[in-house]
Amino acid sequence: MSFPKYQKNLFMSILHHLFHTVGCRFQRLTLFIGLVLLSVNSMAQTGFYTAPGANFFVHGDSVGLLLNVINKGNFGSKPGGVIKFMGIEWYNDTTASFPDESSYSANFTIPSPAKGNGGIFLFSNAAVKAPAYGLTQIITGGGFSALNHTGPGFPSVYLDNAYNVLLKSTNASDVQIRNNLHFMNGKFILGDNGSLYVGNYEISKPGTITGYTDKNYVVTGNSLTGGYLYRAKFDGNSGQVVFPVGASIDTYTPAAITNNGSAEDFKVRPFNTVFSEATTGTQGNQKFVQTTWNIGKEKNNTAAADVNVVLQHPAELEGLFFTNERDSSYITQFNTNKNAWDTVPTNKPSTPGTLTTGSPLIDNYTNLRSFTTALTNNGYFSKTYSPKTNILGLAKNLDSIVLNPDASFNVYFSFIVQNQSGRVLNNISISDNLVNTFTNSMTWKILSLTHLSHTTVNLNPAFTGIDADTLLTKNTTSLAAGEADTIKLALKLNTNKLSGTFYNTAIVSAKDPITNDVYTEYSSNGLNVLAKNRNKTPIPINAPNLKLHIPGGFSPNNDGVNDLFVIDNSSLYNITVKMYNRWQNLVYDSKGYYNNDWDGVCREPGTLFNDKLPEGTYFYIIEVYEKATGDLFQRPVGFITLKR
Repeated sequence: MSFPKYQKNLFMSILHHLFHTVGCRFQRLTLFIGLVLLSVNSMAQTGFYTAPGANFFVHGDSVGLLLNVINKGNFGSKPGGVIKFMGIEWYNDTTASFPDESSYSANFTIPSPAKGNGGIFLFSNAAVKAPAYGLTQIITGGGFSALNHTGPGFPSVYLDNAYNVLLKSTNASDVQIRNNLHFMNGKFILGDNGSLYVGNYEISKPGTITGYTDKNYVVTGNSLTGGYLYRAKFDGNSGQVVFPVGASIDTYTPAAITNNGSAEDFKVRPFNTVFSEATTGTQGNQKFVQTTWNIGKEKNNTAAADVNVVLQHPAELEGLFFTNERDSSYITQFNTNKNAWDTVPTNKPSTPGTLTTGSPLIDNYTNLRSFTTALTNNGYFSKTYSPKTNILGLAKNLDSIVLNPDASFNVYFSFIVQNQSGRVLNNISISDNLVNTFTNSMTWKILSLTHLSHTTVNLNPAFTGIDADTLLTKNTTSLAAGEADTIKLALKLNTNKLSGTFYNTAIVSAKDPITNDVYTEYSSNGLNVLAKNRNKTPIPINAPNLKLHIPGGFSPNNDGVNDLFVIDNSSLYNITVKMYNRWQNLVYDSKGYYNNDWDGVCREPGTLFNDKLPEGTYFYIIEVYEKATGDLFQRPVGFITLKR
């Protein structure tokens, strides 16, 4: 059935006049609008249409829209009003608006912006019969600009469509929801040409998102460019603001931001891969969670601020190497100045995932990072890890020090090295730089280097502890998971008669053959190789005082105490002793090397030969020779007192 042109115009004029002057005040309007729409369709119109400047207002009523909607006018609503959209396509023109209870004055003018609550626009596929679209409802035009904060905005949107709602904007515009986005069933999918903006910028209201779970969330798309989820102008008074997003319909990777700085818009969109240079370069580093969160804010500044970012991921998105190192993970930010992902202290993730209004998500993990400078308007974030510090263990123990007759020392060490990881480690290198331990005047040589247990530990026979030869093991050394070996080192140390305590620390490194991570650890003091007991205390080497000590006297009275003239440390040298009385008569001459055996008896020819010398003061001349070279080292002279 067709109508003449004047009848179509008359019908539309009556319909527009009805909406404009009366509003929608019918308790059961679905049938009425359906009949109107059928009539409009018969006149070659497309679904429900509000003309520019026309007013359609839903009070505390429920209205069902069965066909498509083109909104170029003012589609108003009050709290309690529910507009149940069951058509396929909804289009908002940039000239449209969604007035609320705050918008109409007595003379029916519409101020901007709307500041009230308005009604609920419920997207539901209960009556949709469109197999070509897979029962998905489509917003073909949002009419809003997230960057300029202009255009129409739904007061609240409820989503009840298991086949989702898709923003496929034909006018390159975004969708605004001023108050509340509530997920009942399904996802809000953003196409390549539009973003979703939740909140009211004009009155600094971030809005709310409720009902989100790993089944119901905003899908931003998996490409490098596309739509964002915006949250409007929030600050510390808003608390933690959640961005329930995922890159695809199968991966939920939400974010949450606490902004204690000035109120600003923030935006988030994830994509499920990681590039070495944020959006270019090598792709898919397995040390990362395979998701990049593109996060930005309204102003591009780096002023002092206090912003906390929380990112949540499911285990299925973890890189092959990341899973084993998850407890040592952290949120990394791409540093554009260094063109690299940054490294910060680790932050053990919490689990299960709590960025949901449903039950906590098992096998989901959240990491937190705090920023002291404001985020930029376009930053990239992901998750990676720092290698664990308890992968390797190294203990070094001073077993003993033995004084040799030539005044040198034999020093004996034990090293225990252990692979404390759950997999084999290669290229195990133990370095011990003795030059950093002993002073320049000291010398040493290696007596032996052995190991007790493991055949895959390959010792370095060229080890000297000096310069390039500081490696105890060759880099072909490997240890299986949990295995350990003990290495024994003996060296002969000549302290050049220096006394003191000297400290030593060894270093071990190893390479993971799967991840290519290199681990490094310092030795602990003692034989405890467990990581939790590591104290990284260097090894003390106590060299005794090797100087000669000449007594000031002795008492040869056969009481067993000081009966002989004893020079301490004399066995370390070759020394001679001559004694003179007060008349400068020679009374004792060792006639060779002195053995600490003079008992106060005159041993030189004269009147007192072989007699006990009387008490008194005697003068000595002592000559000290190096045992190794025979060179005269010292010639001390002085007095002693003989007392019986």
